[in-house]
Amino acid sequence: MKDYVRKYHMLCPWIVFFLATVVSHAQTGIGTTDPHPSAALELSSTDKGLLIPRMTAAQRDAIPNPAAGLEVYVTNQQAKYYFDGVSWVRSYETKFSSSYQIYTFGDMETGTGADSQGAKQMDGLSIIFRASDADYAEIMNSQTVRILETGTYVLELTGVMKRIVADVQFSGRTMLRRNGANLKLSDASIGASPEGARNSTGMGITMVADLVAGDLLTLWYRKTDASDGHNIGFQNNMLTIKR
Repeated sequence: MKDYVRKYHMLCPWIVFFLATVVSHAQTGIGTTDPHPSAALELSSTDKGLLIPRMTAAQRDAIPNPAAGLEVYVTNQQAKYYFDGVSWVRSYETKFSSSYQIYTFGDMETGTGADSQGAKQMDGLSIIFRASDADYAEIMNSQTVRILETGTYVLELTGVMKRIVADVQFSGRTMLRRNGANLKLSDASIGASPEGARNSTGMGITMVADLVAGDLLTLWYRKTDASDGHNIGFQNNMLTIKR
């Protein structure tokens, strides 16, 4: 009997420790003894915050088999990212300021062949509005704007695709490029109609992009899926750059 009691007293602290470990795994509070029932972990502090792992984009991309929901802070982009199960997605937790610049581009026309490019600029490029604190981009040529400050931007490109002549079905594409590589594109089609010269359709692109000082943003246009010898016009082109 004495041996049984002695063994019981020896096991009792381990049983208590085991039960406490199970409870702590179910729910844990740091800075609080009463974590919320819905939280597996609750942090409470009035003078400290939560600091998640910090690393470069290259280090983030080197994480093997990241779990969906995994979060890291990317130091060279000054942003938090989470893994959605397929790719890393930037968390946009701050609102953009009212600082913006609007650029207008002259009308353009594609060539007359199929899949021809819109390289013919009819007029120049101009700024129609520039906020007093918006000094992060400048005009380079009739189709190109250069970014002056590294940061995250909202880019909005709008315009109209218009048939110049003929009652032919046309498809066209407007593209916003960074340093010669497509950032985003928009497709549109114009059906055959007796109102050929006036038939038009709007095209638009809206996106958020991380840009680096020196990046060149270029507008480009293309006629697609049309073997007809007539060209297509792109008009009322406007690019808005926001911070």
